[in-house]
Amino acid sequence: MNGQSVKYERVTDMNLLETISLLNRKMNAELNARLMEIGLTSSKSRLLKHLYNNGEMTQVDLCKELELDKSTVAKALARMEMYGLVAKRTNPDDTRSFLVYPTSKAAEIVPKTREVFSGWAKDVTACMTEAEKELFYELLHKVARQAAMLSNSSRPLKHPKQANID
Repeated sequence: MNGQSVKYERVTDMNLLETISLLNRKMNAELNARLMEIGLTSSKSRLLKHLYNNGEMTQVDLCKELELDKSTVAKALARMEMYGLVAKRTNPDDTRSFLVYPTSKAAEIVPKTREVFSGWAKDVTACMTEAEKELFYELLHKVARQAAMLSNSSRPLKHPKQANID
C-alpha cells in the first residue's frame, strides 16, 4: 500500500492492519502539515485540547487519561511551556507535583486546531455520501470500542454522536 488506490474484489480481502496503519500515517502527516501553520503538531494539539477541555491536572493524570508515555508528554509539555501554551503551578494537594494548565494563548489556538481536525475529517470523507459517513463513523466506533475492550482499556469511548472528531 504505497498510496495507490487498491481495488478489492471483496472488502474482506483488504488487509485491515495495513489499511489502518496507512490511514494513521497519512492522517498524522497531513494534520502535522496543516497544524504547522499555527506552530503545533498533532500530538501537541491533542494534549493542548485535553487540558483546555478539562482544566488543570497533573502530568501523571494527563498521561493516564490520554494513555501516553510519561517521557513523551514531559518533552511535549516542556516545549509547549517554552512557547507559552501551557504553564505549571505547584499542586497544593501534593507539593512534589505540578498542575499543568493551558494559557490564554492556548485558548486562542484551540479553536484553530478544531478547525484543522474537522477540516481534515471533512476532506477525507468527501468521497462518501452522508449515509456512508454515518455508517463509517458508527462502524469505526464499534471497532474502536472492541479494540479498547480487547486491550483492557479502562477508558470508555464516547458514542460517535457525542464524541468530537477533532
